[in-house]
Parts: sequence; C-alpha cells; structure tokens
Amino acid sequence: MRNQRTHPVIRVALLSLGGLLVTMLALWLAAAPPAAGQSPETAALPSQLPVYKLLAPAVNNDSALRIGNLFNQVGAQEVVTRPTHRGTESLALVNTNTEIIFEQFRASGGFRAFHIQAFGDGSVRGALDADAAKALACNFLQSRQLFPAEATFTDCAVDAAALPYPTIIGQRTVLTQSLGSPGVNVSAAISTTEQIGIIVQVPLALAINRTTFIRLAGPGGHLSLLFVSTDQQNGPVLLDSNYRGLAAVAEPWFGRSLQSRGDYDIVPLSQAMAAAAQRLRQEFVGASSVDPGTPEVVYWADEAEAEQENLMPMWLFENATATVDGETFTARAFTLPGVEDFLPDVQITSPADGSQYWAGRPFTLTGQIQGGSGPYAYRWLQDDGTVLASDSSSGPEAQLVTSALPFVTREGAPAEVVVRLEATDENGATASDGVRLLAGPRQVFLPTIARAGGVGASGDVSVAAPPYRMGVEWVQFYNDVASDLPGTSPDANGFYNQLQSYGWSGVFKWSNNGAWEKDWRDCSLGGADCTYGVDRADYAYFAGHGSPRRILFGVEKDAYRFQAANARYQNLRWVSFSSCNTIRGGSTSEVSPWFNAFQGVHMLLGFHSVMADIAFGGPVAYNMKVPWFPFIGELPSLQMTIPQAWVKTAFDMNAGRPSYLYAVGTNGVNPANNKLPKGSAGNLLRPFPVASYHWVWWSLPGD
Repeated sequence: MRNQRTHPVIRVALLSLGGLLVTMLALWLAAAPPAAGQSPETAALPSQLPVYKLLAPAVNNDSALRIGNLFNQVGAQEVVTRPTHRGTESLALVNTNTEIIFEQFRASGGFRAFHIQAFGDGSVRGALDADAAKALACNFLQSRQLFPAEATFTDCAVDAAALPYPTIIGQRTVLTQSLGSPGVNVSAAISTTEQIGIIVQVPLALAINRTTFIRLAGPGGHLSLLFVSTDQQNGPVLLDSNYRGLAAVAEPWFGRSLQSRGDYDIVPLSQAMAAAAQRLRQEFVGASSVDPGTPEVVYWADEAEAEQENLMPMWLFENATATVDGETFTARAFTLPGVEDFLPDVQITSPADGSQYWAGRPFTLTGQIQGGSGPYAYRWLQDDGTVLASDSSSGPEAQLVTSALPFVTREGAPAEVVVRLEATDENGATASDGVRLLAGPRQVFLPTIARAGGVGASGDVSVAAPPYRMGVEWVQFYNDVASDLPGTSPDANGFYNQLQSYGWSGVFKWSNNGAWEKDWRDCSLGGADCTYGVDRADYAYFAGHGSPRRILFGVEKDAYRFQAANARYQNLRWVSFSSCNTIRGGSTSEVSPWFNAFQGVHMLLGFHSVMADIAFGGPVAYNMKVPWFPFIGELPSLQMTIPQAWVKTAFDMNAGRPSYLYAVGTNGVNPANNKLPKGSAGNLLRPFPVASYHWVWWSLPGD
C-alpha cells in the first residue's frame, strides 16, 4: 500500500567536502552482510522505498560559464546553444583551438566536457597507472568542488589504492600479418598490445535513511572521468593544465534535486526474480536454462539530455544469462519496476497478439489504463515512433480506430507491425503495452505514375539516390508479446532517423520476426546478405541480444544465431552491434573469427561487455555528425571519427565497455580516421587487401 508520508526536499547541489559523506559510507559498509543470493543493497532493504520527483537546477549562460571554466583549457567566454538529439537544449562552450567542447544540458543540469582526442585509439596518450588515475580524479573533483552529495567516497587523503573507484582500462592490439590478405595464418602474425586510457567511475548513491543507501545507475546515474595519461610531468595537456591527461568528464547527475512523491511497497525479490526468469524464457527461444543472476535495487536515471520527471527504484539485472544449444548468452542489462502501484497499469486487451489487419481498412484496438494517478494522457504508436492518435482519459478504456496501419511485407510475405499504447499519468509516470499484428493479403497493382510531361504519362521513374545507404535491424519481441527489450526499437530507429537527417538513404528496416540471421550471412554460404540483406548498405546497425562473435534473432531464418565466421562483407563499410559481448577484444582468438568479414568492410563496432538496454543509436549517430551550432554553423574540425563517437557515447551513457575492430589496407587506408560522411559525399577508399588488423577494447582489470 502507498504511504503518503512526505520526505523533505533533498538538495543535490554542489557540496563542500565534509565528514558527513565519509560517515555515510562507513555506515553503509558497516551494514550486516547480505544473505546468500542477495546483493548488499537487497539485504538491507526496508519494506518501502520512496519515489522522487526529479528536479533540474536553473541552467543559463552564467551556470555554463561558471562550470565550464573550471576546466582551465576551455578558455571560452561565449555560450552557444544547440538542440540535442532529443530536441532539448544544451548550452555549450566551444574552443576550436584547444579542440574542447563543454556542454550543460537544460533538461537536467548535467554536463560533459571533453577533448576531441579523448576517445581515440591512442594517438594522444602517455604513461598510465590505475591508482594514479583514481587519485587524480578524486583531487580534481575536490579542488573544483564537483563532488555531488551522492558521491559515496570523497576523502582524497587516503592511499590511492584504497579509493573505492572502479576503473575501466582501454587497450589497443595491432596484428600485422605476414601476408597482406584476409584468411592468412593468424598464428604466424605479429601482435602488440598497449594501454590507451583509463576511465575512473565515482559511485553515487542516495541515502534513504541512516543505514540504507541505494545506488544510482543508468545513463544519468554516474560520474566518469577519462585519462589518456597519468604522467603529471610529461603527459598531454587537454582539459586542464593542472591535471595532465584528463581528457573527458561526464557528470549527468550534476545539480539535481529530489522531492518525495511518497513511499511505495517494494516488489519482493522472489517476485522480481520470477518475472525476470519469465522474460528470459520469452527472449531466448529454446533455452534449456535461464539464470536471472543477482539483481540489485537501484535508482535509474536517464541521460542528461532527457526531461526525466520521476526517479523510482528499479530492479537491475546486469548478469542474467540463458543457455541455448549448450551456449551461454548474456542478456542486455535490463530493469523491472522496484516498487508497486506507482506506474499506471497499461494493457492492450484486443485484438490478440498475432491478429490480422488489412491496410487501408478501419481497424480497432482497445486498451485499458488504470492505477497510478489518473487522469492519463495516452498515445497509440507504431514501433518506429509514428504516432497514430493521442488523447486524454480518466480511464479505464482507450480505443483506436485507424486505417493508417501500413502494408509491410518481407520477401513477398506479410510482415508484422507492432502497435503500442503508451500512457502517462498526472505524476508523469509512463507505462506502455504492445501488440504484434500481421498484414492481411493485398492485391498487387501497378500505380499510375504522375510525372512532368503529362498526367498519367507512362514510363520509367528513376530516383537519384545518395551514394551512402544504411539499414537497421532490431529485435524487441523475441518470442512473446511482453516488452522483451524496450530499448532496442528507439535504439535502432534513433540511429536510422539521425542518418536519414544527414542525407543518407535507407535500404532496409527490419524488426522482430522480420529480422533474420540469413540477412547477415554471406550469399556464398547460403545467406542473403547480397540480395536483400545487410551487404547492400554502407552502414548496418543491429540492436538486440548478443554473445561473443554472435547476435541472436527471434525467428529461425535460417538460424536463431548469426556467427562471425559467416560474414564476408564487400559493400558494407561500417557495422555496429548494439548488443552484449559481440565484439570482444582481448586475445586474438576472440576476434579472429571476424577476420573473413573484411572483404572491403572498414570497421565493426560493438561491446566487450554486457550492454545496457538503452536507446544508444540516436546519441551515437548524433555524435558522429559534424557539430552544428545556430549562428555559427558547422565546425568540421571538431567532428569525431566514427570509433571516437562510439566510445564517447558509451562513456557518456554508461552503456557498457565499448570495442571495435578494423583493418588497415595495403593501400594505406586506415578506417580509424573515418568520419561519418554526409549522404551526398564522395565514396571513401576501402582498406583492401588487408595489411593488418587492429582492435580496441575497454575492460575491467583482468577481464
């Protein structure tokens, strides 16, 4: 039951250091040890937890100048604004001479500062030491008064090794082959590996009471600093001359404040585990076993660009796995509601999943909205975000009658369309439900084509398509109607929309049961990549489940799993896998199954770790584009390379540990320097035949 007891407003502004935070940490660490199968947080959970209204501080020119110039190499006195990938606004300080951008986001108050070379493959670097990086991070935040109240440890006087800050190590391997072509004997090649950077993450947590601290998580619940050197004598000066090697800082939680909306009953651990196991069984078709792992209750914060209204406890599953045909897959890290009765309950009651509709004819969908705090604003949407209708209601029924559902086919057969009902209550709490529909048969006809020269004139129509083409595939519903991976649809569609706005043309957009393994397999191996698959595009993007050297599909066409050894890409230039572990660095044996893919392809990008189930595609494509500011225009000198943008977005969003693999050609073409071209730009040379393979990956120590 909901308890209306009100908490005082918790300020999340800048705090000077003091003993309170250390005391809080001591109380946290002194808590009773967890029971078997529980995290420290779940062991000490009370029966109820508060849900908060999330408030942003005032963001204006003064705040941006004050914070931005805490980095003494920013050196800018004029604030410029620009729209983010979400359409909200950022206030930026830009220095083209020092190649630095600082941005504070009006939606949240959070900020980021980075040097354009922060996220490269080691061309700018120096000596690196993890303990030194932790000490530098602590002292920088302390000296600049950038520790938020939620930092769990702020005593920079302790030995650096004792600082409880996780570190993520960036490494680069170069494999030079004895022969300059793909498929040579890897064992005869020469391999060299070196460190290129260290990310330090300062844990953040909310103090619920004297003994209960709940970790902040998500794209907006972290504080991260990236160093390309810790050598304070000879390291490069990037963001700040007093902290050599400091190349990027992301603090999306900066300046926020919280106001309680009341306490709510916690979803029991057993109930959350059962729901997670059901979800895993739905996602991993034919799994012989599933394991939700050990979940943790967190407060999940969205990215700094987002206008997030509520902060609620969530059960976070970061190490859930499933075994399929003897192979273990790791699920994208997902969340389930951590408290009961706060979110509205949204259900599409009719038609049933898998029902048939006819394009152009009226079709009725009915939903039910209840719970939460009515009245509700609701929308009916297609899976790509197209709004079919919107209205408000006191509940419980919401109905849609539409003739706008598209006729979608896949190789001549009707394909599915997903329609969602999304409802937001008066507290700003949002929930949704989805239903999969199949297009009914449709008579094929040749339309009359109107063209210059006469109405209804006959003749061929040719369209001058831009030279650069892209396509996306995503799997959200792996088996059942449950929202298996809610992040994958906005993930893939965000990428598609950003590139389309950059002048690229789309050649495929397949989802759920329309996304097939054979799309990625080479035609010479019985696949379809060259006919209606991915090798028709210049850039292909996948969002869904993965495992080392594999991605997973929800339908068996011709298999559920695509394997790296079946890739032979000649027309593709770049491929991004928004999935767990698909491009793992480390040993040569982990990446070498991908080598045969390099028949002209430039680069494969992915993750060396579990990836969060977030909408990654829109931000990463936005970061790849030439930066643009009103009244200034484009700044080509500050455009990041494709791999730099990939690493930066993972860093900004706390998405996982990024990785990428590329080939350098005997012709000297090095894809590490590739920047995303506009759709009408000239074609880039291909790195073929292959002279050497290179891969970069970020990992925890020992991973």
